Amino acid sequence: MESFSITLAMERELLGSLIHYPEMYTAYAHHINPKYFSNECHQNLLHHIRELFIENILPDFFTLKQKLIQMHEDETIICLDGLTDKKLSDAQIKKYLYCIKNEYVRMHMLRAVLDVSALCENELTDIKPALSLMDHTLQLAENIHAKHVCSPLSEVLKQVKHQLYSGLERDTALPWFSRPMQVELHGLENGELTVVASRPGVGKTAFALSQVYHLVSQGIPVIYVTTEHSRAQLAFRLLSMHSNKDVYDQFIQDENEQSKDELQQLMDQTMHWPIEIMEDSGMRIHKLIRICRQRQAITQARLIVFDTIQQLQPSNNQAIRDVQVGDVVMQMKRLAKSLNIPVLALSQLNRSPEYRGSSSYPILSDLRESGYIETVADKVMMLYRAEYYGITEDEYGESTANVADLVVAKNRNGKTSTIRLMLNKPALRF
Repeated sequence: MESFSITLAMERELLGSLIHYPEMYTAYAHHINPKYFSNECHQNLLHHIRELFIENILPDFFTLKQKLIQMHEDETIICLDGLTDKKLSDAQIKKYLYCIKNEYVRMHMLRAVLDVSALCENELTDIKPALSLMDHTLQLAENIHAKHVCSPLSEVLKQVKHQLYSGLERDTALPWFSRPMQVELHGLENGELTVVASRPGVGKTAFALSQVYHLVSQGIPVIYVTTEHSRAQLAFRLLSMHSNKDVYDQFIQDENEQSKDELQQLMDQTMHWPIEIMEDSGMRIHKLIRICRQRQAITQARLIVFDTIQQLQPSNNQAIRDVQVGDVVMQMKRLAKSLNIPVLALSQLNRSPEYRGSSSYPILSDLRESGYIETVADKVMMLYRAEYYGITEDEYGESTANVADLVVAKNRNGKTSTIRLMLNKPALRF
């Protein structure tokens, strides 16, 4: 009964959001079926919303109420008046729909169990009808869940059309911190896993933090999972990026009051940045992913960063190393798709670039310990700094100091290229 009352409350909140904000219904119409709702008035409201939608009439609160008055559906009108006008987030709508569908399946299963028990009460009864009922119920449950992942082309095209006309597709990609990257890569796309790799000390953490700084300074929420740095170290690096100088060296080692005042001002300016830093304490990847899901539902984070892949603990540490890393990467990709946000993961490279010669750019096969990374990731980018190998000038005689090349080695939905970045060393920011 408690589960049923919770589901009813979810139905009421969901309906209130869809009716008072018709654009929400437009976005989720293909996921909503009135039969999933347990309350008859709720089902009736959805039927009327769908009819108005088919007639190209905006199914807002006043239009819907006028229609119900004309049809003398007093009970449904009372239900409509009792709905709140709270606007649910995308994550909440997905969660409510998932719970409502699950409750619908559960109730059908319970009814089927009772019917099967009744059919089997007499030992002389033919058991075939009971088995047939069980098969039908299982198929029903499978079809409900399959509909979420399998859609006919007509439904897919409807979604694409809605995205094109509403501008959703253009607005959801997160902007890169570098203008040339934005031009070449068109932002961090929802549902994609992007991997950035380099040798130690080249700057993959600086790259990730440059992207994080670019977003949080604009008020875009981010979750950062770290395995190599403490939360305090990352906080100081973000402060350094904001001040364009090494905060730790200049302020922490300086004991004078002026330095302390400047540090306090920096902290006041950055105090409310929407970033959560999670320090990995050796927990398995599936537990880490679960925490990320919970925090994302609360903070509405638009990006999750993992630093680094090879340091995260797999679900099964008995498997060979390649399979372990593959498990970590696959779970990251599923996280990106299920939450429909981009995931940025950092990876280490093996020593192969050093053996090929100091001027050789890294390639996909240099990714350390797993071929799964290049298979699963949507984008794979590798940082190369000639200065790291002791090369002071490039082939044109120009200085390589603070210059980095970002090699886009894989881009599932675009072209590969090489993008030049500049490193601000005091701030450790690209």
